[in-house]
Amino acid sequence: MCQGLCGNTTTYARLFRQSKVCGRPVSKQARVHFLTAYLEYLYDQGIKSEYYYVGDASRYLRFLIQNSRPEDIQAFLSTSSSAAYRRRLAMTLKKFYAFAAERLDVTNDPFMTQPGATPIDNP
Repeated sequence: MCQGLCGNTTTYARLFRQSKVCGRPVSKQARVHFLTAYLEYLYDQGIKSEYYYVGDASRYLRFLIQNSRPEDIQAFLSTSSSAAYRRRLAMTLKKFYAFAAERLDVTNDPFMTQPGATPIDNP
């Protein structure tokens, strides 16, 4: 059940229909975030509970985050053709890694923002 996300109580299966989100139509240009799309896929597959699926995906993402190297971050940043967008990505990823360190006990810092480390230059 979902309460609060849409302002009403409904089942996730109804909530994440491909053509509607929270009961409202979604244009084909609407961006769907990765985990939202995964939940939608799971509910379309008829699962009763997302607990194990989301938990396992979360553990895998944590593994990837823990094992990312500065080269991986640079490779990801280089996929953007805009310098301004690369700067924004670098800023938001740094915040993401700060969250992972503070809340998820992830010790990896591919930005190397620890004292004495060399940060990624000019993302």
